[in-house]
Amino acid sequence: MLTVAAAAATVVGLRMRAGTGCSGDLPVPVAVAPDMEQVVRQIAADYERGQPTAAGRCVRIQVTPRNAAEVAASLPNGEPNPPVMWIPDSSLWAQQAEQAVSGQGNAAPRLEVRSSLVSTPLVVAGTEATVRPLGWPNSPVSWRRLIDPATQVLISDPNSSTEGLATLAVLAGLTGSTDGSPTATLVGALLKLAHPSVLSVQDAFGRVQANGTGSPLFTATEQAVFAHDRQLGRREVVAVYPQEGTIDLDHPVVRLARPGEPAGTDEAVNAFEAALRTPAALQQFTEAGFRGPDGTAPADWTDSNGVRREAPRLLPIPTPAAAAQLLKVWSVINVDARMITVFDVSSSMRARIAGGPSLIELTRDAALAALSLQPDSSNIGLWAFSSQQSPPNGWTELQPVNPLARPVGDGTQRDALKQGLAALPGMVGGNSRLRAATLAAYRAALADYDPTKVNSVVLFTDGIDGDGQGDMDLDALVQTLRREFDPNRLVVIVPVAIGPDADMDALNQIAAATGGKAYQAATPSDMSKVLFNALVERQCRPHC
Repeated sequence: MLTVAAAAATVVGLRMRAGTGCSGDLPVPVAVAPDMEQVVRQIAADYERGQPTAAGRCVRIQVTPRNAAEVAASLPNGEPNPPVMWIPDSSLWAQQAEQAVSGQGNAAPRLEVRSSLVSTPLVVAGTEATVRPLGWPNSPVSWRRLIDPATQVLISDPNSSTEGLATLAVLAGLTGSTDGSPTATLVGALLKLAHPSVLSVQDAFGRVQANGTGSPLFTATEQAVFAHDRQLGRREVVAVYPQEGTIDLDHPVVRLARPGEPAGTDEAVNAFEAALRTPAALQQFTEAGFRGPDGTAPADWTDSNGVRREAPRLLPIPTPAAAAQLLKVWSVINVDARMITVFDVSSSMRARIAGGPSLIELTRDAALAALSLQPDSSNIGLWAFSSQQSPPNGWTELQPVNPLARPVGDGTQRDALKQGLAALPGMVGGNSRLRAATLAAYRAALADYDPTKVNSVVLFTDGIDGDGQGDMDLDALVQTLRREFDPNRLVVIVPVAIGPDADMDALNQIAAATGGKAYQAATPSDMSKVLFNALVERQCRPHC
């Protein structure tokens, strides 16, 4: 069916090129992945020399290189001079864009995702000096070598780079977390890659040129390795194809149709797509380092190009839901935090939900899991509150804020926090001092504000007042927080309520005073997900 469609489009293109008269121009904006910009520009120039027309107007192909993640994010909102054809480097972004525009009305385009134009697989890239310790070229190389503590490796930012996101997806699959859920194995793998990382693959190639044989490994496309070495005229970087397989960047053609677009647009898009799919165009793409849409490489590819001709085994691309979840995990472990965690140890935290663990036990276990997500460079402290804690204050600093890797006693700050969390169930007793503790923690966080980190106070509580005696008045707390809130020294309060009986109205008022948001885990099964979402969103408050 695709062959028939391409043939039909070719006929349309020939018919369009037959005419030379036209009245006015018909712009055809085309957004393309930056890796194929030069080839598409050349094909467009060759195509326009045939003087194509549509609806009596001269077709003018306007090629703009655009990051696929950027295009996918912009489509639901509309933009000036939007593209009518889009060639992202991966169907992953097209699928995400389809979901994003669904139900958005006429402001968003209608997407028609067509077949692959060309392809290029994700590879591990590096100088010969850096890839030989992996066993290259004599032994198979595993993706798992990237998360070996002895291996220096960079990945590009997965929020804006397909190579980075594809790397996360490969590792998620290898660790058994194909849906992107933050298992301990996946988190451990991603923590290894999170620091350091680079903004783009081009930055990683720049490291090679700056540092030579001492530069780290990185993930890139085969085409990028080919193009880099060809430009230098020698093999500086080689592509390694891990034995488990890899993800293919398939470069589909996507038609973006909108109501009211100029007459002839659809005809012009189809005709230009046909020009992109001719044998002559495919040769231009392969000369630039791409494979055909079926993964076939030119017969003249050799090791001297830094790549191999044999097609690698391909792994499935992640679903949009799995990709979104992976990016959430990445955002948590990749953002340095300065955070005071404040735990409710009042007597109501002994309560059990449906005969299961107590609220304090649920809170402890979820907090321990969340701690494992934090990079060593994060600064975290631990407080507890109830009327029995340091009367008359009602709160105790169990562990001051420090970097997780800092030596503390016989271990590290991370170890000290684990010990403190483990001790919380034995501290339960007394009435709540939530409001007094909240204000004290907020003031402490504000006093030690670090502009290089995400600053927050995270409250863990069942949200029950107890007798309320001795605690601060809610209205007074909210008014004080509003008065002391400093948007130039942003510290957000993030209450996490455990159990179904929390006073969410009060917690939301407290959170809103600093641009935060309150979360509720009404059941034990909600706890991990709710806490994870709270950690993800704290970094974009108050704008998310």
